[in-house]
Amino acid sequence: MDTKPELRVYDYVDYAIPMFNKMYQKRLKVYAKLNYRLFDDGKNGFSLLYQENNFLSQLKDDISYVGERVMISSSNEVVKQIKSMLKSDDVRLVVTKSSRTEYVIIDDIVWYGDIGKAFNKHSVILLRIVNAEFAKRLTELDSNI
Repeated sequence: MDTKPELRVYDYVDYAIPMFNKMYQKRLKVYAKLNYRLFDDGKNGFSLLYQENNFLSQLKDDISYVGERVMISSSNEVVKQIKSMLKSDDVRLVVTKSSRTEYVIIDDIVWYGDIGKAFNKHSVILLRIVNAEFAKRLTELDSNI
């Protein structure tokens, strides 16, 4: 029997290339089935995998603490859902279309994955990443479309 306390998998994604992003989304589903947890190195905040049955309360909580901006790349239905969760008219809502994937950026929190399918109860994996640099890069990528 193996006595190692943990198994670490280092996985990378080039989210700027749609094919690589889709392959990454498929790997996330496998990680979730295997009950893998995401490692937090203490530098980039906390990241977790969510599914269609457990993401909504955390998303609502994130939106309730929004500071400046919410950026959405998803369907009009998701935009309406997110808009209804906003408690202030002072929040800047930016709607964009990405060729890579759907996402919602709430200040420095990125919800990454097929969020539209999650709202419709389809089997999906969402990645919640608290990382200012990733949020900034994703924003810049889609500002240049």
